[in-house]
Amino acid sequence: MMILPGMGNASSEKRLWRQVRWYLVGLGLLLLVATFLKMTRLTTNPRSRVITVQRLVDDQTWSHAFPGDTTPFELSIDAVQIDGRLYSSKPPNYPAIMAGEAMAVHSLTGMPFYEKRLDYLRVLVILNQILPYLLLLGLVFSFLRHHTHDPWTVWFMLLALGPAMLAFGYAATINNHTVSATLYTIGFILVHRIRHGDGGRIWHYALIGLMAGLAFSIELPSGGLALGLLALLFLHAPRKAALSLPFFLLPIFTSLLFYQYISGDWRPFQLRSDLFKFEGSYWNELEGIDAEKPSKGAYIFHMLVGFRGLFSMTPVLVLGVIGLVRSLARPNGWLKREWQMMVPGILALMVFVVFNTWNYGGDCIGMRWFICFSPLLMLAGIPVVEQLGKSGRGRLLAMALLLWSIPWNLQALFEEAFVLGWFDTLWGR
Repeated sequence: MMILPGMGNASSEKRLWRQVRWYLVGLGLLLLVATFLKMTRLTTNPRSRVITVQRLVDDQTWSHAFPGDTTPFELSIDAVQIDGRLYSSKPPNYPAIMAGEAMAVHSLTGMPFYEKRLDYLRVLVILNQILPYLLLLGLVFSFLRHHTHDPWTVWFMLLALGPAMLAFGYAATINNHTVSATLYTIGFILVHRIRHGDGGRIWHYALIGLMAGLAFSIELPSGGLALGLLALLFLHAPRKAALSLPFFLLPIFTSLLFYQYISGDWRPFQLRSDLFKFEGSYWNELEGIDAEKPSKGAYIFHMLVGFRGLFSMTPVLVLGVIGLVRSLARPNGWLKREWQMMVPGILALMVFVVFNTWNYGGDCIGMRWFICFSPLLMLAGIPVVEQLGKSGRGRLLAMALLLWSIPWNLQALFEEAFVLGWFDTLWGR
């Protein structure tokens, strides 16, 4: 295992880890402050999932509303109608997990969900968004120490994957994007340990399969990333990798069972456009940014470098792209096999978005469809960051990209991820 300069003894290593622990504690406190400050309102995107949780806890039903009964929450536009009943259009696995957690809290405290909704929401955000992302950053630190001798690179990457990353900015809001990003990145790090370590234990394969399946089931266009992780396992140890398949299929099968139970059809709601066409549906007559249909050229421009652009709002990810290109172009590129398996999933998601929608994800901060692969993309930039750190100009350039990436995430943290961002105003949105 590589260690950093000056880390030649146990006390130095302990000092480094102690510094990182305090960094993680600081980020955790920042996320907690944001969570407790902004849970006084609930915009339509997270509200769709939260209503499902409330109805399961308080009324033991998936339905948001039907004649004679409705949730006390304001209804969300993210809804479908089946046999006169309204349901969330969001994939069901994540709300089901949160509902299980909320039911456990309810059984211990007796608190009704709606009356104590702020308390429930904070617990759910901490359990499902904040703690997993902090775990991810801890694992990233371990990953970094295997691949660089440079303290500059270590701390730059920890900052880039923290306050400069939209996955972090969304962590204080109920959403599937930060969760899927966390699952995919942790899965990638575990696969790396298996391929470049002792081969891993059986439970590692099972865990990776479960995380990949769960991430896919809650972020449907990201399936290529899940398949990339499984492909890496099969390339390394086919027999052990076969054990990951049942765990990969488990959350997917569970999701299909939920769809079958709710609608009588196993297909995800996103594949049944007729369910969105009912009287009073927002999707009958779109408004605002959802109603716009720019040319595909304009759409691609804005989703990459325009007012919602992946690289205009998170320019630090340019370093990841450079790292990917270098790795794939060189005969002995850094983790070349890993990136060969993961890049097709990233490209497939981007192509899917380009050709299946003009949507930017609604009135939200950044191109949220791409959050699920952003931390992975950033990891590919480790060698580039290390190279830039060898010169003063290189450090200035890297820091400029880092600092430009931070403001949008702070807005997401302390306002709400699903509202128009500052950059929209600059572009006259």
